[in-house]
Amino acid sequence: MERTKKKFTRTKKADKPTFTRTKKKSGFVRTKKKEVPPIQIRIKGEMTEDSPMPTGMFKGERVGDMWPEYLYRIYNDGMCTPKLKRYIETRMKDIEEQIQENKNNHNREMRKLRGGKK
Repeated sequence: MERTKKKFTRTKKADKPTFTRTKKKSGFVRTKKKEVPPIQIRIKGEMTEDSPMPTGMFKGERVGDMWPEYLYRIYNDGMCTPKLKRYIETRMKDIEEQIQENKNNHNREMRKLRGGKK
């Protein structure tokens, strides 16, 4: 009667190699199998700047081309999909800075038109 070999594959972390354990008469032998590819930063299904808007009046347009005020409004009104919500949450600080910059530019232009300070 022959003994069959059992293989067990175990992965600890993405940056460590995978090992194969093979059962032999003398016990388990651990051999290096191959390197595991690193974890990708972009998770499958997450939105990027090139992703199309899923809903709304700008449906199909690039998310990166959207006005920051529009993204901020649909986020606060709760009118965005879960993926879009995560995208906006990760970039909320940048969106708020862009909104503030746009307000400052608008106020500066209005002062010029009224003949006030530049």
